[in-house]
Amino acid sequence: MNNKKLVKRSFNFDIDTDSIQSILQLVGIFSSALFSGASWYVSLVQQPALKHLEPGLIVREFKLFYPAAAKLQGSLAFIGSLSFFGSYLLNRTKLYSAVSGSLLFTVLPYTFFLMLGINNKILELDEEKDNHVATELIQSWGNRHWVRTLLSTMSLAVSLWAKYIYFL
Repeated sequence: MNNKKLVKRSFNFDIDTDSIQSILQLVGIFSSALFSGASWYVSLVQQPALKHLEPGLIVREFKLFYPAAAKLQGSLAFIGSLSFFGSYLLNRTKLYSAVSGSLLFTVLPYTFFLMLGINNKILELDEEKDNHVATELIQSWGNRHWVRTLLSTMSLAVSLWAKYIYFL
């Protein structure tokens, strides 16, 4: 006898919880992979390049990329975390989903409490003035961004290890 729970849809299509859990895990993995990849790019390429610009250009460039990056990475962290937590709720024996979700979710409060102030200071700077504080702020921002990079990479590593290596 099959003990799998079935979710009954109104259009006569049964989906078992294992399938839903697999889909949620894949959405979580995909989200954390995109977040991690974008974070590595920012930490290794974008932020170091910004440090070599004139202060006015640092501010101008930050004002251009930050709004789009914030929406993208915020959405990826939220969707990925939610997917991992949903996967865990469907099968509480797979703790790795909760761990991956927690690592990815941690990026959100970390950003809000420890990076948003720097982001706002950079956005408030006048790009026309020779404001050397921009160079110091972008250095501090870059140092803090590494935490986001590492948290998202750990989330991805845990989920990939558990899904594709440990449980083979």
